[in-house]
Amino acid sequence: MDFWAIGIIVWLGVVAAPMHAACPTGGDFKVGDKLHLVRADPLMDVVYSKRSGGSIREDRTMVRDGAAQQIQTDYLNGVFAVRRVGTATLALKFPAELATFDPSAVGAKIDVAVALSGAANQSGRLQAEVVRRDRVRIGGCRYKVTVVRDILSLSGTASIRTERLYQPDLGVIVGALILNSDGSPQSRVAFDKIEILK
Repeated sequence: MDFWAIGIIVWLGVVAAPMHAACPTGGDFKVGDKLHLVRADPLMDVVYSKRSGGSIREDRTMVRDGAAQQIQTDYLNGVFAVRRVGTATLALKFPAELATFDPSAVGAKIDVAVALSGAANQSGRLQAEVVRRDRVRIGGCRYKVTVVRDILSLSGTASIRTERLYQPDLGVIVGALILNSDGSPQSRVAFDKIEILK
């Protein structure tokens, strides 16, 4: 579940006027740059890298059950995790139309067949919709986001329901909610700090 949460990790709009000069904007985050987000407790340290072709790579260090874990995830459209390398390697096979999904456009929807390869091969469906606009505060910075709600249903496992906060100007996820089957929140990822690494 962790892979699809955000690495996972809550989506229209452009970056709000920064509350101080250190708040990164899309102009600061170009191909080859690194965007750093931190949650202090429990520790989650995320570094996004913008790659040629528009894909996003996330290198994440997080603490679970007292032990540090390192996970690398590649995102399509800055939202959908299509490859994850951690204790095992997982890859999502998806149709080309998934690449046309616009996570910044409220009302955008997609429903596609997908397959997950790795330790166990599974098939199923990915449904996603941009449901609303919102705002999120990260440290002293405030950003406009769109909320992307998705459901990943794979054979042999319970559906994974997530709300991702997508910041269109930066082109990445800046927070997330894992939802129960009734839509109520189960867990949240919210960051305390955001910066461009020099």
